[in-house]
Amino acid sequence: MLRKAATLTASGRPLVLAGMIAVIAALLLIAAPALVAQAGEGKHEYGETISGKISAIDPSGKTISLEQKGAPSKEIVVKDDTSVMVCDEEKTLADIKVGSEVNVTFYEMAGRNVADSIRKPC
Repeated sequence: MLRKAATLTASGRPLVLAGMIAVIAALLLIAAPALVAQAGEGKHEYGETISGKISAIDPSGKTISLEQKGAPSKEIVVKDDTSVMVCDEEKTLADIKVGSEVNVTFYEMAGRNVADSIRKPC
């Protein structure tokens, strides 16, 4: 009798199943706002890395323009969490100068190129 009372709810379903459903529902409630926000920002496609020379920097607009040989200049957004490395040391956008040769890994979001990382070799 004790076992039966511990494993069944009023509707006769096992408590384990009810507990799993509650956990899944809670996880969905927690994750849903983040998933909706990400979907609203646009599709992320990581992994495109290009090399070139910085032709312009707009610190207030947080963008750089990158010239590539044989290709049009690309405007790239630099976010607060963009990794900026100079000679393998963590730096900021202020440490990068016009004319610097860099490697930029970026993704497209809402029609804009957004930098994931900017690397200036030594």
